[in-house]
Amino acid sequence: MHISSPLLTIRENFDYLEVLCSFKSSGHDTKVDLNHVIRGYMGMRWTDICHHPMTDEMPLDKKRFMITSVASPAVRGLYGVVMARWNPVAQFFCCDCYYQAVLVKDRCLNCAAEGLKPSEKVVFIVG
Repeated sequence: MHISSPLLTIRENFDYLEVLCSFKSSGHDTKVDLNHVIRGYMGMRWTDICHHPMTDEMPLDKKRFMITSVASPAVRGLYGVVMARWNPVAQFFCCDCYYQAVLVKDRCLNCAAEGLKPSEKVVFIVG
């Protein structure tokens, strides 16, 4: 996946300046609320290493997960999964304060989702 470098612009309002941020992903401009992204990034969780050998095939519970994108990582009723491997900018933009972002490294998705309630709004960032 390729996302462009963030574009920051400053807009003058009546009594303050507003910083606007956007990036281009898959040919579409996506606006970002930096306040929400930064708060979500600060609350991001990291997974521990999984005890399964990485060569083993793990059955994925497809009823719980849905592949999403950096431009729209959260999905209602399921866990969003964003493939943002080796791209720290994409990992950063996947965060938001309205859901829990979980950076998955060296762990399978089923183990990463252990202990989560189905009602929790979670986005797994595979990186």
